Amino acid sequence: MFKAFKLKEDEEILLIVRQSPIAFSTAFLIGLLLFLLPFFLLFPLFSWGKWGIVIFIVLFLAALYYAVDRFVNWYFNCGIITDQRVIDVDQDGFFDRIVSEVPYYKIDDVSYSIKGLKQSTFKYGNVVVAIRGYRSNVTLKNISRPWVVQELILEIERNVRGWKSENKPPMDNIMGELDKLNPIEKKALEVALRKMKKDKVDVKKEEKKDKNDEIYS
Repeated sequence: MFKAFKLKEDEEILLIVRQSPIAFSTAFLIGLLLFLLPFFLLFPLFSWGKWGIVIFIVLFLAALYYAVDRFVNWYFNCGIITDQRVIDVDQDGFFDRIVSEVPYYKIDDVSYSIKGLKQSTFKYGNVVVAIRGYRSNVTLKNISRPWVVQELILEIERNVRGWKSENKPPMDNIMGELDKLNPIEKKALEVALRKMKKDKVDVKKEEKKDKNDEIYS
């Protein structure tokens, strides 16, 4: 899917998050207006003969270019959460791309922010992953329900570090949020969480087996 980076050995993608379509509503409206403009001027332009046809084609191609550019920017501008690290892909146009990542053992803090009326109304915002020992961070921008993604990253970090959750397990909080997600987000998170639980069980089985081997050896 993405050629900008390679997965490490035994690394698995748990979740891919993209910017909320609401964040691109302005770009969508501009693209729609640009696309409709040459058709709105269709008869006046065609009455000008060849030059009118040339202007129509130029306007149509400009609108098409803008629409494809915005789609590429939305599709490839994403956050990728694997079982080993958090990856942020910043796509700007067709050719400019910056890929940042942070492994879980280097995470210092994970926070989310929702600012303004638009983000508060449609429940999207940023998730900021601070890197231990660095002033820089990895930011997943304009994603839907950022608190769910924040909690998922924190839970994976706890599993990687071997920390035990306090009070109500964050996993239960995440499962409670699943009912609020759309079907695609719900399916992706369910797969990720089930895999994490299965890995936990497998690790415990291996530890128990090793102990038994030590006893009988």
